[in-house]
Amino acid sequence: MNYENLNTSYGIYRTKTAVRVSFIPIRKKKDTGYPAVGGYMFHFANAIDDTSYDWQNGPKFFLSANEVGDLIHAFNVGGDMKLYHDPDKGSENEGTRGKNFSIVTSGDKRYLNYSDGETKIGVSLSINDEVILSLLIRSTLPMCYGWSA
Repeated sequence: MNYENLNTSYGIYRTKTAVRVSFIPIRKKKDTGYPAVGGYMFHFANAIDDTSYDWQNGPKFFLSANEVGDLIHAFNVGGDMKLYHDPDKGSENEGTRGKNFSIVTSGDKRYLNYSDGETKIGVSLSINDEVILSLLIRSTLPMCYGWSA
């Protein structure tokens, strides 16, 4: 099945911040032509004013299909989770541009957070956000591996 033209995203918009989650299906690696497992792009943004967000300068964090189990587990049990990506791993710049992605509980609220050396953005999650996001991820997860849903 060809998922190239499948356009799916889910947005969570708050007064000061927002996040859009987009499904990225299985695709071919440019250098080898072999399939690359899909996943989910989390695109964070700060508010510019009451009705718009700065998507141009907002950071992105790609959660692979292999990592999404941690997210679903955190949603299911109400727990916290943390992931770290280092785009320079294996190079002389390793550890200088790390990206952190987390779900944390603070009091009776839960937050989806992104941080790197310069940027910190947190978006509060309602129970509805968690349920909808979990259902959307579960329904598209087989397509990340090229399986028919």
